[in-house]
Amino acid sequence: MQSPSDPSPSPPLDIWVSREMLFSDTDIRPCPLLMHLSEPDTNAQTHFWNPLRERLPQLVRVHYFDDIEQAGPLVVVPHDAKEWTWKKSLGALQSTIRRFLASGRTVVTFATGIEYEAQPGEIVFASSVYQTPGETNIPLPSWLFDMGHSVTPIGKPAQPNITFRGNTKYSGRISNLMGALAVPDAWIHWMASSRWLNRKLALGFRFGIARLLRQRVVRHVREADNLTSDLVELDNYFLFTEQEKMAARATYIRSIQEHAYVLCIRGDTNGDYRTYEVLSAGRIPVIIDTKLQFPALDGMEWRDFAVVVPLAELRNIDQLIHNFHTQLTDEAFRQRCRKARKAFEQLLPERYIDRIISEITMNMRQPDSCKTRRKTALPVLEAILP
Repeated sequence: MQSPSDPSPSPPLDIWVSREMLFSDTDIRPCPLLMHLSEPDTNAQTHFWNPLRERLPQLVRVHYFDDIEQAGPLVVVPHDAKEWTWKKSLGALQSTIRRFLASGRTVVTFATGIEYEAQPGEIVFASSVYQTPGETNIPLPSWLFDMGHSVTPIGKPAQPNITFRGNTKYSGRISNLMGALAVPDAWIHWMASSRWLNRKLALGFRFGIARLLRQRVVRHVREADNLTSDLVELDNYFLFTEQEKMAARATYIRSIQEHAYVLCIRGDTNGDYRTYEVLSAGRIPVIIDTKLQFPALDGMEWRDFAVVVPLAELRNIDQLIHNFHTQLTDEAFRQRCRKARKAFEQLLPERYIDRIISEITMNMRQPDSCKTRRKTALPVLEAILP
């Protein structure tokens, strides 16, 4: 029970949702702010969504509208923007959002697994966020699976061992053509870390960038003689049959179980679901830094449990991993792995929802002229969150 000295709980956040934007497909998840309106997860690797469902009724109050004039000041896009991308109707979504913004409403959009540029007045929580001027997207963890139930702790190996099993080919006419060109490292680095370019380019060109970068990284690691590596380059996973996907998934989990370090490289967006799966497994991610902007952590920095490799140091990736590894005692190595898991737990949906709501509330309180997001926003937010 709350004592008289405790602060009064904040009232629920009122949000408005357009009925015409709701998908009838039951297998399409709602956005995090509406997750309590969906059925509980039964898969052990996605159970982490259920605590969020339990909290949301106290945090948000959902209203529906048929006409924008019926809506309040805060409109939420009910599903992730990538769902419109897969339905080849992202342009229609953005047109609807522009109409809502023109009516004076603020719109909240979630965008994972795609490159998405916010419109003025739109609050976007995204998995692809760049540390560059002009970026307004707010970092969102790439929640996919919690591998903590599938992977057991590991001790420090004598020599750093590293794995990667993922798409490096991205087959397609444009990607194949780009892969055949002798592209200098400097060009690859610029393309992979340019917010402007990646938000402008069609998916086929971004496939080509991912192909060039991933193959270059894998080659440097494969050539290292001070690392033990298990590197398997695949073609597009989404073209696999269901049986092939299941087999690939089992092999992927086993490779993480057997290795201390896992390569995490951006794909066709400036983010990688793998990073968060590696954290959930309590392994050390080796993150290729393409001007990535990750969610801030309480009491920890990402470098406390990850090897972060700047693109300018890519040719020295083996030495960076080796130096990280050799300076750790057996116990210090285990602590780094535990920190990786703690970071994942800190970023779970039922906890991160507080940041989401705080960001929305702060944005709604600001005058329109002050709504351009600054890089310092998340560190400042850390100071006011409980």
